[in-house]
Amino acid sequence: MTLTNNTAAIQNSLAAEIGRFISHIWYHRTREISGKLSPIIFAAFLLMPNIAAAGTYADSIVAAAEHLGNGANEKAAQAISEAVIERPDDAFSHIVMGALHLHTQKPDLALREFNAARSLDAECALAAYGIGVCKLLESDIAGAGAEFDTAAKLGLQEAAAAGIYISALSGNYPKNPGTDADLLVIECAAQGLLSINSYSEARALFSLVTESSPPFKESLGAVVTFDAKKPIELKGSPLSKPFKSPIESSEGLKKFKGNVVLKADLAKAQEVAYVAFKVDGKLIGIVNRPPYECIWNSTNVSNAPHVITIEGFSKDGVRLSEKSTRVMIANPNPPPLPPLPEEDLRIITKSLFECIKLKPSIRAAWYGIAISAQAEGDSKTAVTALQRLVGTDPDYKDARRLLIQKLSSSSQTKPIWRINTTQKIAALTFDDGPKPETAKLLDILSSYQVHATFFVVGEMAQKYPEITRQIAENGHEVEMHTYSHKNLRYISDEDVEKELVRNAAIIGEITGRQPKYFRPPGGHQNGNLSRTVGKYGYTPIFWTVNCSSIEGTKKDKFISKALGEVKPGAIILMHNVEDVTLQSLPKIIESLRAKGYKLVTLSELIAAGTPVTSQQK
Repeated sequence: MTLTNNTAAIQNSLAAEIGRFISHIWYHRTREISGKLSPIIFAAFLLMPNIAAAGTYADSIVAAAEHLGNGANEKAAQAISEAVIERPDDAFSHIVMGALHLHTQKPDLALREFNAARSLDAECALAAYGIGVCKLLESDIAGAGAEFDTAAKLGLQEAAAAGIYISALSGNYPKNPGTDADLLVIECAAQGLLSINSYSEARALFSLVTESSPPFKESLGAVVTFDAKKPIELKGSPLSKPFKSPIESSEGLKKFKGNVVLKADLAKAQEVAYVAFKVDGKLIGIVNRPPYECIWNSTNVSNAPHVITIEGFSKDGVRLSEKSTRVMIANPNPPPLPPLPEEDLRIITKSLFECIKLKPSIRAAWYGIAISAQAEGDSKTAVTALQRLVGTDPDYKDARRLLIQKLSSSSQTKPIWRINTTQKIAALTFDDGPKPETAKLLDILSSYQVHATFFVVGEMAQKYPEITRQIAENGHEVEMHTYSHKNLRYISDEDVEKELVRNAAIIGEITGRQPKYFRPPGGHQNGNLSRTVGKYGYTPIFWTVNCSSIEGTKKDKFISKALGEVKPGAIILMHNVEDVTLQSLPKIIESLRAKGYKLVTLSELIAAGTPVTSQQK
């Protein structure tokens, strides 16, 4: 690849080969029309604009905002880089970089970008708002309020909600917000009602905040705390490596200006029939004859790093090679960027405000619901709210302690492998699921009038709530198998706690009954599992007969395994739903009954004897 800067009369040679994709269909359609690739077609491509179509900048900003809203900060950083390359001196480019720094917990860098945006556009309302957020992070409540007022005066009417929060920090809460009000305003009003013991009204407003939130997640970005000493906190995941804008990372790149001649060196690719030239992935020319050159007017792009790609193809449209080179464009006195269309301005402003605005605290809302429900004597709702809260953040205020108090403590914290009894009773237990195929398993159990115990995965129960509810309504017990089926041996005690509490919350909300038993996936555990499980009043359950080791085998082998190891008080582990389980279950039930066994739920089994707390051969 050779680049020549005509304007400066300087020739620079950059090592190159060629390659990348051009449509095979385009080649053949052209050949059908003219019999060959003509210079006229080449000229037509050279007349194509060198810059992106209108709206590309807005698209990059919107994409970045969406990624930030979803917690996909790495993807957001990529989209932001694309936007900055296109308009490096636009205030919005600095606002979106500031938003990224908020979501990755870099407040100093966020403030730097918001100040840069203000220096480019003194009337940028988003810059004023972003600076206000940063002042709140420094606990400068008065300074933050002044910036939010400035943002509102500059036309950002949504900034009024931040002003209401500032007032709430001093005890001046809003009253009677409509249900269509900003959720931050609603949460401020709910806190005010809670402070005067208006529990029913407070609970209703807090519920508006939580009802649209994803399960077990806090808001992302700048989240309010209702604590004047620390008015907000930043929530979001850090990047794998520090973010640098394309301008910051351009050091060492070769610089070009004016008209740049792009030339393909075909010395090592003599089979090439035509060459494509691209800048930042956008086609600027196609050449099908020597000297395989394209003139690029670099004044049509921003003074920023750009990627030049030269691609070569055979006559049949097969890519033979490619080479990309990153260069810095540095045109003196570049023309001002064209103004953004009004619709783009509206979309960008709306998207960026969603990223930097003060967010209501989902944790605070669940805590408010729990306190209100408990004060009204609604223990069931209080437990559910505390489980939602602890499943999000076990260390939030005294939520863990309150939940442990609400749940009855268990006298049996050691794992149960079997029940010591002389009665011929055993418990069928099914791990995983639920799944749509669980209906077949329920049909078999119903046909034999057998009640079993299902250890369900929380995420699956969320996905199939009707099936989960049907399991309970059919008289079976629904117990815990973690929220996301993680191997508990390799996660922290706090993450084990979250897996447990989230699982319990989902089961309780769907079935109306709190679970009592817990089985770790694969039986994997760390040394603290029993203590973690026991403090919430749950009992760890293992097995006497483990059929999982022969799942995937033939029916006769599966039946032989299940029947051969059963003894009085046995806990039989199967999975929901393996084909061999469905095929074998009728025979297993019939054979056990023929031997005089009664099949019961886990609770019934435990009530019939004393637990065996170690695995016995």
